[in-house]
Amino acid sequence: MEVTWLLTVFLVPLAFLDRDYVLSEAELAFIDLPKIALLRTLAAFIAVFWLVEWSFASGRHNGTRLDLQQFRAGANRAFPRWRVTLFGHPCRWVIAAAGLFLASTLLSTVLSTSFSVSAWGMVPGQDTYPAYTVLAHFLLFAAVASHLKTSAQLARLFGAMIFMGTLVSGIAITQHFGIDPFNLLDPVDLSQATSTLGNAVVAGSVLVLILPLTLTSAVITLERRVARGAFGWKALGWGLVLGIHLLGLIFTFGRGPWVGAIAALFSLLALFLLFAGWRACLKGLLVLGLAGGLCFLTLATT
Repeated sequence: MEVTWLLTVFLVPLAFLDRDYVLSEAELAFIDLPKIALLRTLAAFIAVFWLVEWSFASGRHNGTRLDLQQFRAGANRAFPRWRVTLFGHPCRWVIAAAGLFLASTLLSTVLSTSFSVSAWGMVPGQDTYPAYTVLAHFLLFAAVASHLKTSAQLARLFGAMIFMGTLVSGIAITQHFGIDPFNLLDPVDLSQATSTLGNAVVAGSVLVLILPLTLTSAVITLERRVARGAFGWKALGWGLVLGIHLLGLIFTFGRGPWVGAIAALFSLLALFLLFAGWRACLKGLLVLGLAGGLCFLTLATT
């Protein structure tokens, strides 16, 4: 199960085909089609693994008898405690919001005047947000939310996403300097880097999501005790990674993603100060300063 969701968050943003491999009315079919197909395939694997896991778990309780009165009594006791359950942990708000979004999507699909378009998309396999694709996203979210239980799992998830963001940023940087070996740039507008997303705004939006994860991972790593002299190398390494992400975002030349990135990074630093202390905030500022220095040197020499 864990391997499946790690592959999903890593491979889907990077997936693409040769521009001439797909013949379609959609201009970006060579990028959208493999991403959607891969997402739906991996979501199907997640569903299958989950069913197998559930079947083995439920097999241990074959001898139990369903008592309807006990079920009703338990439901009556549980319902008044919904507020305590919902307010008990902040993550439950995220789960509730995701469930509400899925429910609204399914309801609008059922009540739609064109059920097939709402369920599968006008062009099945290419339209990005029909109910089928939203359900695939929700399966990925639910699998992570229900199976992510250890710090090692969280570290692997963060690592896969940060590595993916580094590759996306690296391709955007090479595109800015005129190197586009995969022929992914828009032939009409070569000024904006699109990386493997086919669109500069979408590429910037992906990097906006990765930047806070990178800075958070950097602070967590620097908060641990390290050998003498290792702190500086770790800070420099994280500054390099964050700098690559920032350069990729810069070369997409998207105003919206930049506003989101600035708001996300400063909000994250404020959260470090409030909940982790001023030392964590200073370490975050150190990494951000090193990344900013790398961006300044790169832009000043080009």
